[in-house]
Amino acid sequence: PTLGPTAETINERVNSIIEKEGHTIATFAKKIGVPWTTIKNIVSGRNAPSYDIIVKIINAVDWVDANYLGPRGG
Repeated sequence: PTLGPTAETINERVNSIIEKEGHTIATFAKKIGVPWTTIKNIVSGRNAPSYDIIVKIINAVDWVDANYLGPRGG
């Protein structure tokens, strides 16, 4: 399914995972084992998540896979 012209950035997808899981930035960071500042910088759009962070999220959240978080081809 296409997301239309306003396809989410990877940062926005990370934010929606946090919201759907009912986490705060701090509790989500703790869940995946990274400093909360790392997640804060991703959610704020300051940094894109590294490959390592993406893998941690995929491993920690059972409904998220590489397709959901990976780059969207055009």
